[in-house]
Amino acid sequence: MSLYYYKINNNNCSFVHNKKNIVLLIRRSPGELDWILPLLYNIRKQYNIFTIFRSSNALSLIKKNKIIYKLWRQTSFAYTIEPKFKSIFWRINYHLFKKTFLKNILKNKFQKKYYDTELIQNLLSKKKFNINTVAIFAEFVNFSPWINKYKIENKNLKIIHFPHTTNIFGSKKIKYTNKLNFEKKNLFLSNAYDIYFWKKKFPNTNIIETGYLKYDKVWINKIINKKNKKTKKIIYLSLSGFVKEKHDYNKYIKQVKDIMDICAEIPDVKIIIKSHPTTNELELEKILSLYSNKKWKLVNDNQLNLIHISDICVALFSSASILDFLSMNKIPIELWDVTKNKKSKSKFSKLNLSLFVKNKNDFKEKLISLLYKKKNNMRKINIKDNFEKNFITDGSINYTKMIFNKILKQD
Repeated sequence: MSLYYYKINNNNCSFVHNKKNIVLLIRRSPGELDWILPLLYNIRKQYNIFTIFRSSNALSLIKKNKIIYKLWRQTSFAYTIEPKFKSIFWRINYHLFKKTFLKNILKNKFQKKYYDTELIQNLLSKKKFNINTVAIFAEFVNFSPWINKYKIENKNLKIIHFPHTTNIFGSKKIKYTNKLNFEKKNLFLSNAYDIYFWKKKFPNTNIIETGYLKYDKVWINKIINKKNKKTKKIIYLSLSGFVKEKHDYNKYIKQVKDIMDICAEIPDVKIIIKSHPTTNELELEKILSLYSNKKWKLVNDNQLNLIHISDICVALFSSASILDFLSMNKIPIELWDVTKNKKSKSKFSKLNLSLFVKNKNDFKEKLISLLYKKKNNMRKINIKDNFEKNFITDGSINYTKMIFNKILKQD
């Protein structure tokens, strides 16, 4: 990566001159790519796909997920990363003079110099990549100036926004400002709960329920390793990141210890743990080091693959991982809330999509029940039925492809 200049990097995907072109904007989260990649991979033979990363950190996080990184390399013919120092230079100048008459002048100059589509085009042309962009894909709070800059070049440019996670947003009470403007744009969403939620806020937006693309069996079969063999029962812990403003640190640490205490006591069990990118792994390893290293392993593998090899799957309160578990036909155990202001009920528990546990003893009871297939059979059946009835998975990729092709044909 160049710190001050844009640089075009090639991938393992060929560029075809007679194909239409798509730009993918990745702001910061691997979840953005994880959500949209099943569609882009499916249409890669009809469109050239170019990726712009806001930072090198976003790409670094994606590289940790080797399967997704490999599939993206086969989907996007090339990519660039916004140069950090160039951004800092312009932003410092802008903030120094933002209370003066130079504010708008500097802002316009910054956007012209930094979000320079003509420069990108010239760099691509040198590599014999001639781009005429027909669509931009961006995460649904990503209103990057790239979008408007590409819109100037092509007035018929189609703008597709999509989520950065497979979570359920529609059950939350969230306040959004007018800065989020989806007017005359397209918004892909995973489920009907989200459709109702966003329709009230943006009635003039083309909002489409696509289903969960990453849970389509066609995609899952590309992700999971069917050759994996295991001799022990496996408990998978998906530990989402600790957020200082949100979580009570002492309660968070105690919860991790409580869970490890229970799991470590069970014979013939291996514990695999995947932490969120925002988790301080050094702090996590301090806790794990209190237990025999023969019992646990900290991993960075693809989550769906980890769920596939596991017997029991455990997630923190209101974690999107719960939907990943359900997509792989595993009953989720959802841990009690350790946030500072415990006011809300888990959306997954409310929708009967998880086995919610209230404390350490409750966790032990439900864990043993699932591990050794004891009671709660009717509850487990209801959870699986609720997921299958209310969420679109299989066929979602082809359906979304059909919707996208229709959008491109619109004037």
